[in-house]
Amino acid sequence: MVEKNSFMSTREAAKEAGYSPRQLQNYITSGKLSATRGSDGKYLIDRSEFYRVFPDAYKQKSQENTKEISEEIFLNEIKYLKEMNNFLHKQLETAEKEKNYLLETLKSSQKLLEYGSGQTRKAKRKKIFWIF
Repeated sequence: MVEKNSFMSTREAAKEAGYSPRQLQNYITSGKLSATRGSDGKYLIDRSEFYRVFPDAYKQKSQENTKEISEEIFLNEIKYLKEMNNFLHKQLETAEKEKNYLLETLKSSQKLLEYGSGQTRKAKRKKIFWIF
């Protein structure tokens, strides 16, 4: 049983090679490219035979695949970086809120200390003055 993926039609082969289907049929009839006829009477070209005759088509296809893969990698990396950016922005906002809260707490504690120390000084001074 023949795998369907191991053969390609003259139209597919022409598209990959950058030729017209008629030119490929001329290659087949002249013997430069071997092909078999399918049950419908159309030429079926073995992929390995096609890439033997047109090696540049394989290189071009592999470059296109590499380009597609690299674009997909870049898109995934951009998506990851956007998510990381959002996460870091949220973390920064949380840190700023915490900093502001701690500064307010520090200011209120400082005011309490100043108020409390002012009361004790006045009380001590009065005692000292009453003694003299």
